[in-house]
Amino acid sequence: EIINTAFDNIIEIANTRKEQLLQSLQQLKENKQETLTKQMNDMKVYNAKLTKGYDNAQELIQNTSFDASKRKTKILSTTSELLQGAEVFADFKLSATPDINTIIDAEVAVS
Repeated sequence: EIINTAFDNIIEIANTRKEQLLQSLQQLKENKQETLTKQMNDMKVYNAKLTKGYDNAQELIQNTSFDASKRKTKILSTTSELLQGAEVFADFKLSATPDINTIIDAEVAVS
């Protein structure tokens, strides 16, 4: 009887810990997905700005009726502004935490 009670307690503790770990992994997964989604959206916005800047630069290059010196200045200033907008890359960094596939694999293995 004492042995059964001890094992029941151990099983209960193990199951509780399993649930805690699964909740922790789920939260980590959600945080990572949120971060990646934000980064992807930021990259799409930045890509659109780069594309528009490139198109504008191409138009200026083709427009020979506009003063060459002014075209050059306009192209360089636009390019500089676009490059300053590259702070979207500042959030990208290597992380020591496991990637989403590792988390999913761990959840499947525990289940």
